[in-house]
Amino acid sequence: MKKLFFAALLGLVTSLALGFDYIRNSNTGLPLKWPEGPIAVRIMLGTSQTLSDGSNFSTSAQAAMQIWNTQIGGSQFLGQIQPVGPADNGNRVNEMVFASTVFGTAFDSSTLAVATTFRRGNERTESDVIFNSGRTWDSFRGPTRSGISEIQRVAIHELGHVLGLDHPDEATPVQNVSAIMNSRISSIETLTSDDIAGGQSLYGPPGIPANDNFANATTISLTS
Repeated sequence: MKKLFFAALLGLVTSLALGFDYIRNSNTGLPLKWPEGPIAVRIMLGTSQTLSDGSNFSTSAQAAMQIWNTQIGGSQFLGQIQPVGPADNGNRVNEMVFASTVFGTAFDSSTLAVATTFRRGNERTESDVIFNSGRTWDSFRGPTRSGISEIQRVAIHELGHVLGLDHPDEATPVQNVSAIMNSRISSIETLTSDDIAGGQSLYGPPGIPANDNFANATTISLTS
């Protein structure tokens, strides 16, 4: 069985408390996560345009993956830059593209990007990230700029959804959290302690498999 979820990033707000949240299996209530190993992603955003920080769209998304990779252990993003092209929904390949719709469904007026998720049981099997081509995009550090969407921080956010994190500011009960995973973009440009705690709760810290609890092992004696 496979099921499709959507997670969208909207336009401006600020958001303080540790309160990361997960994208969950609605039947089991358990987080949806990848099996241990590389998470291959085809980056098809384009390399021809030089952005304000010297990157291009594809290398900026690749840098966003590396920011997550430095903080998590059980799974790592493997970004593969490829020529610009459309994403294919449901092909079991993770893809990052610009598009005017989300596989034929119009973007909401305030939506910058959407991450889709297919799953089998509690295991994620595919996730595509679609950036709204109707927006003006650039890559820069620092505060947000009017009329311009900053692709690296949006990519970090959407890759958080790919990993299985949801919007902490939309969790129940309502909470006020400093996180790039909040539902609205802000001047937060990289991972906060809440984002990192969320990612590590799913995949463990760097160098340690997500399910490795041997440090807390207890010796037991078996008979018969």
